[in-house]
Amino acid sequence: MSGIKGIDISKWQGNIDYSKVKSVKDFVIIKATEGVGYTDPKFKNNQAGFRGVGMPIGYYHYARPDLGNTAIAEADWFVKTIGKLKEGEILALDAEASGYSNWVNWSLAWLDRVKLKTGVKPLVYINLNFNNKYDWSKVVKGDYGLWLAYWDEKILTKPDTDWSFIAIKQYTSKLTVSGISGNVDGDVFYGSVETFKKYGYQENATNLPIEPPQNLTPECEREKAIIADLEKGIETRNKKIDTLKSGLELCTEEKATMKMELKVCGDKYTTLMIEKKTLANTNADLVKELNELKSKSCVKQVIDKFFEWLHGLHR
Repeated sequence: MSGIKGIDISKWQGNIDYSKVKSVKDFVIIKATEGVGYTDPKFKNNQAGFRGVGMPIGYYHYARPDLGNTAIAEADWFVKTIGKLKEGEILALDAEASGYSNWVNWSLAWLDRVKLKTGVKPLVYINLNFNNKYDWSKVVKGDYGLWLAYWDEKILTKPDTDWSFIAIKQYTSKLTVSGISGNVDGDVFYGSVETFKKYGYQENATNLPIEPPQNLTPECEREKAIIADLEKGIETRNKKIDTLKSGLELCTEEKATMKMELKVCGDKYTTLMIEKKTLANTNADLVKELNELKSKSCVKQVIDKFFEWLHGLHR
C-alpha cells in the first residue's frame, strides 16, 4: 500500500470548502500556533470546519526558539490553543526556523512536554537538510515519528534519515486541490486511516500521563524555578556559543587579511634593503674618488694653475 494522501494548511490557503477537500483527500494537518502568543487566524475555522465534515485531522506548531522562547512555554501555548482533542487527532512540531542551532534538545523538550500534557506523541516535521545537519537519535529513542519535507514530487521515494521509517512525507508544495484556491502542500502517510489515527489522541487510553498537581509544595516550586533557570541558562549559553562561532569566523578572515598585509610589508622591506645596498655602494665610490683627489699634490695643482695663467698672458 502506498499510503493515504493528505495536505497541510494555514492562513495562506484562505477560505476553504471543507466538504470538497474531504472528497479528494484522506487527511489534513492544520497550523495552530507559532512561538508564544500567536494563533493562525484561520485555525479555529479550519478546526471546526474539518471536524464538521468528519475528516481525519491533526494540528502543528511552528517553533520559534530563535526568538528566545523556551520549549516549555511554546508547548503550553500550543496545547492551550488546540483545546480538548478528539479521537485520532494527531499533533506535530514544525522545526525549520533559521538562526538557531540547538534544535534536537529543544525539540525533544517540546515533544516531551506536549506528550505529558495530552498523552499524544507528536511527530516532528523537518527537512532532509535538518536531518543530515543534526543528530536526532534522542528524538528517535523517544519514539517520536518523522514527518519529512522532501519535495521530489514523488509519493514512494523515501530518502535515508535518522529514523528507521518515515511516517509522513511532504512531497510537494505545489499541489492543487478541489475546495482550495492556489497551491497547497501535499503529504502522504505511509499507512491506513486507522493507523494514522493511532498516532493521535486516544479517548479511552489507560496509559495517559497524569497531569502534575497545580498546588505544588514549596520544595517542588523551588525545583521548578531551578529547572526554569537552567533552561534559560542553556538558551543563553547556546546564544553565546553562536556569537563566539561568528566571532571566530571573523577573526579567521581578519587573520587572512593580516597575512596578506604582512606579505606586502615583507616585499617592501626587501625592496628597501636592495635600495640601501645600492646607495651604500654609490657612497663607497664617491668616498674613493674623494680620497684620490685628496692624494694629489696641492703644490702641483698651484703650479699648473700658474703656468696656465702665464700661457694666457703671452697670447
